Amino acid sequence: MTSRLPETAAGDRIEIVAVPDVPGLEVLRVDASARLWRWYHDTYTVAVALDTFRTAWRYRAGVYDGQPAMLGLMEPGEVHAEVRKQQPRDVWRVLLFSPALVDAAAREIGVPGSRVHWRTPLVVRPDLHGRVVAAHRALEGEATPLERSARVTALLHDLLRDHGDDPPRAPGPVDRPGGIRRARDLLHDRWNEEVRLDDLAAVSGMGRFQLLRAFRAAVGLPPHAYQLSLRVTRAMALIRGGLPLTDVAAEAGFADQSHFTRRFAALVGIPPARFRRAVC
Repeated sequence: MTSRLPETAAGDRIEIVAVPDVPGLEVLRVDASARLWRWYHDTYTVAVALDTFRTAWRYRAGVYDGQPAMLGLMEPGEVHAEVRKQQPRDVWRVLLFSPALVDAAAREIGVPGSRVHWRTPLVVRPDLHGRVVAAHRALEGEATPLERSARVTALLHDLLRDHGDDPPRAPGPVDRPGGIRRARDLLHDRWNEEVRLDDLAAVSGMGRFQLLRAFRAAVGLPPHAYQLSLRVTRAMALIRGGLPLTDVAAEAGFADQSHFTRRFAALVGIPPARFRRAVC
């Protein structure tokens, strides 16, 4: 569901989008003429700028100056107010995590205490900035529900681990080999179907965060990338068997022909039509 915020000028894009694949998450997208924002937060907020960023804002008792590759982290019940701005446009992407979602994630990875607190409202980390941007692209684009959920889940885990006041406790023992085997079997059984992260967590006997870490460590890829590799590998076999490319895309579980072509080329190095000419 998309809600467009009021007071947008012609050519401006300011909207809030609920993410059905991640209950408790909304996305704020801003590409609009610059303005001084004042926002009361009822969520855990993770904000990044996609363009030139020369803004200062007041939060709690401090004033913070924006920097390249920064993340702004705010908590429920708090207000931030921008006090000066030099760029002509705001180009923002913001993740709005409900307190219930963050609390559940914190419990799952063993964060002590009754409520999560960010250690600082400003974090400069190019790696995390890039992952937030990648998560937004997945949420806005043609990514599968598994990829969207996995990217957001892993990102939230790392934010809680690295930038929460209380680091998570070490995880307890789990049946990692058996759990990972069951998760892989499910991906093989349903290779061309939509599989959700909760499905894999349930069959593995692990929490979502623990599953993502253990799966990548054991397999070398996160679950959504592993499923994509399965789909492309099966698509190659279908092409060798003479199936038309339009039918291959549908049979292999891709959203449409263009989605299939982009994903295939990214993994194989050449588009499906060129692959067909080489093998048929």
